[in-house]
Amino acid sequence: DQEESTQKSAGKLMLLLEDVMEQVFPMNQVVYAVHTNTENMHLHFIVNTVGVDGKKIHMDCDFMKKVLQPIVNEKAVRNTKKKLFHFHKERCFYVN
Repeated sequence: DQEESTQKSAGKLMLLLEDVMEQVFPMNQVVYAVHTNTENMHLHFIVNTVGVDGKKIHMDCDFMKKVLQPIVNEKAVRNTKKKLFHFHKERCFYVN
């Protein structure tokens, strides 16, 4: 909502994402951006599927739903008492 789409909340969201990415992709580079210019603050992220250790990770939309969604929501509930991750299968894609 509008009250949560502030610069302060954006910073919290970025810290939450950093924590999640370190847990899920500890050996991979991640780039992300938080959008605060809409009614629905949200973020986009890109993960380099080849880790610094040379190993390739394989993820698809099911990975997003089964792995990322539970971890993000567990951390979000712990920090904000709300679930943050809403999975949109039609918006899920990856580039090989």
